[in-house]
Amino acid sequence: MTGPVGGEHAAALRAFLTGDDTAFDLIGGLLDEDGSWSAYGLLQATALAVAARRRFPHGFQNADAIRFVGRTRAALGDQAGQVDPGTAERLLRAVLSDPAQAAGLDQDKAALATMALLKAFVTEESLTGADLDAFLAESLTQAQLTNLR
Repeated sequence: MTGPVGGEHAAALRAFLTGDDTAFDLIGGLLDEDGSWSAYGLLQATALAVAARRRFPHGFQNADAIRFVGRTRAALGDQAGQVDPGTAERLLRAVLSDPAQAAGLDQDKAALATMALLKAFVTEESLTGADLDAFLAESLTQAQLTNLR
């Protein structure tokens, strides 16, 4: 079980998603001190699931995941291949329909893909202000429930 997921993790995720590097660095330093990066990782993974279910509320086809990952990589200008498309597609399938798709993924590649996909979802949905706060609150609640299991 991961340590408790709390408001400081949601604040760090908000800072990351809004590009507030100064706030993210400050909060990140605090997370380093209390060793709660695993809780932050759980919140990120949960936020990805919440965002993906919002984006594909009626299910998806593999082609939908491939197109979304392609758009994400193009928007990032990912010419160097920092976001592994296979990993990103498997993460989407894992949170939308088949949790087994996440088994055996390289942790570093999965972390990069998660961050890129989250940014893409937030940008595509134009989540700002109260909408972003509601998304983060839903993600935090789900992460806390997951952490209790």
